[in-house]
Amino acid sequence: MIARRTLKELKLYAIPPVAHDAQVSTIADILIEQKTSSIPIALSNGSFVAVSAKTLLNHAPDDSLSFEHADMNDIVMADASDTILAHLTCTNIQRDTLIVVTENGSPIGYTQITSIIAQLFSSELCYTEHLLSSEKHEIVHRDESIYTAHKKLFNTHSRIAIVVDDNGHTEGIVTDRLISSLIEQGCDIWHTKTSEVALDTQVLPRKDCLHLFLSSFLLKPIDIAVVTNAEGSPIGTLSREDILTGYCECPIRQSASLTDATVPAPEVSKGRAAFLEKVLAHTFKTGIIGTDEHLGIIYFNSAAGEFLDKPEQLRLGNPIWIISDACNISRHELLEALKNARAGNEQVINSWLNIDGEKRYVQYRINIVPSSEGLAGYVLTIQDTTSQKHAEANIRKLAYYDKLTQLPNRLLFEERIQQEIKRCKRTQSRFTFMIMDLNGFKEVNDTFGHHVGDMLLSQVGNRLERAIRASDTVARYGGDEFIFLLPEVGSPESAQTFTDKIQRMTNQPYMIDEHEIQITASLGFAIFPDDGESYEELLKFADAMMYRNKRAC
Repeated sequence: MIARRTLKELKLYAIPPVAHDAQVSTIADILIEQKTSSIPIALSNGSFVAVSAKTLLNHAPDDSLSFEHADMNDIVMADASDTILAHLTCTNIQRDTLIVVTENGSPIGYTQITSIIAQLFSSELCYTEHLLSSEKHEIVHRDESIYTAHKKLFNTHSRIAIVVDDNGHTEGIVTDRLISSLIEQGCDIWHTKTSEVALDTQVLPRKDCLHLFLSSFLLKPIDIAVVTNAEGSPIGTLSREDILTGYCECPIRQSASLTDATVPAPEVSKGRAAFLEKVLAHTFKTGIIGTDEHLGIIYFNSAAGEFLDKPEQLRLGNPIWIISDACNISRHELLEALKNARAGNEQVINSWLNIDGEKRYVQYRINIVPSSEGLAGYVLTIQDTTSQKHAEANIRKLAYYDKLTQLPNRLLFEERIQQEIKRCKRTQSRFTFMIMDLNGFKEVNDTFGHHVGDMLLSQVGNRLERAIRASDTVARYGGDEFIFLLPEVGSPESAQTFTDKIQRMTNQPYMIDEHEIQITASLGFAIFPDDGESYEELLKFADAMMYRNKRAC
């Protein structure tokens, strides 16, 4: 794997012995001989400077080069034991950057990013389509809302939405983390288009050679690229982790000796190697556990132990049941998921865990690994999806609660009253529906401004919420109107008593910005089923009563 290979394993260029008074023509000859556009030259103090062909252009061949014109920023000093990964992902490295490799403090050679890429990957055999991400993706149109994108991702357990134009061509991507961030910032996700927030991405044809992908993608501040077919339509995504923690060689050139520090093999069968190859294809920062067909653990990565309260139990050969015991999943639930996974359908289990003293929402995905004989085993991936869970809760709050008063809105109220109607029809019970309108609210807005009007509505909402019981619901209907659902109030006398209580409470003065504000309330109620058997009938009856009371004031 790339993540484990070191700079010492690469073919390095010898550092040219260039004298301090070397002529331009001498340096040019070295550039031509080494077939490179830039070389490192050692200074007397032990540091290096990069001298490129561009540096030589303004000098005559017999000139002696002044090293003060060289650019020291194009040199990176690295130890031979450094991993290749550490320098492929370094954001300040450009294509022309030279890496001088040292061992025990002494330089042993140099290389360039483009040379590293050329050595790691063969353009004849490896294409981007072979390393498409195992993460699911969804397609959304540029005019669809962020909320629509979120629902698609949430319903399919996906993480990336590819935003396309009218022709189906990629414009950018929207990730689950981006959506969570927008929700936390209070973004109007129902009316904000995906095209307005989509992240920049790079579009790669499926037949692009992998070394071209690396040279154009890894050196940019982009984490996810979109791979397209011949028509330019997206067929998948490719992330840094798919390359840098995945295969060092493409599946076309699979090695039969793929091992991991946790797998005690030097001899791995072809079938086992293919199995581990499948396991390792998952994304970074994901707990991964592989079992054989008998549910014995044959592979796990270090991240898997982070999800267990007793990581020492995660040992090769142990049964998969130690995972259910440690992850708050019943054995029956896990067994059913394994059984259903045999049909080829991914199974998803969620549970709450205490990780490092924090309550986290963890998701488990179970897939089978098929073989020519039928079933090779199972792959269990574990991810912390707390942020997505919180995002869903925030979306529900945005969808069902009034932002100003924090009371339920009309949508949530309608759901609750429909449920109450069904319950009362079944049990032959009664309940009261009530509506309230504020008198004098418009004058408050006109006199003191909408800011004071909003604060007044907020205070009214607080009083109403304190006045009702836990089984009741009060919601903001819109403007200065509020509606009530009172399941335990089943007679006109009880409803009138409650109405009088609400009216007295609402009529009490309000102090806002040092202003004493006085308003009154008009109310009307309807009893189910005497005054109506549907929400619409109850609303019509109560609304008519309210306006009769308002005219009588």
